[in-house]
Amino acid sequence: MSKQDKPNNDRRKLLKHGSLAAGGLAVFAAGYSDTVTNAVKGLTQGSAGVVPKSATRGNALIPEFAINPETGQISPQPGQIVSPSLCLGCWSQCGVRVRVDQEKNQILRIAGNPYHPLATTRPAPM
Repeated sequence: MSKQDKPNNDRRKLLKHGSLAAGGLAVFAAGYSDTVTNAVKGLTQGSAGVVPKSATRGNALIPEFAINPETGQISPQPGQIVSPSLCLGCWSQCGVRVRVDQEKNQILRIAGNPYHPLATTRPAPM
């Protein structure tokens, strides 16, 4: 058998592997199409195409508490509550603060609790 009579296995492998790679790329692109669209909008228009509420604070939440500069008294935002809780993601059970909208019964933010004994070696004073 001459070299010309043998089937070209290298070419078949190249076509087979190339089609598998193209199919995988197509599935990847389909799965991440929304993410890629938002990333492109974010790069060209800012904030994934959504205009932020504030030019300086973006879409950040309003502060959880207001402090009266004259009296130093702290008052929470109306309709919201901040509750101490624990993160149960591992055995450490770190302290967290959960900010909840009482009207919608929806969690707005979960953040670390600086007053919890596991926050640091020296927790913040109350």
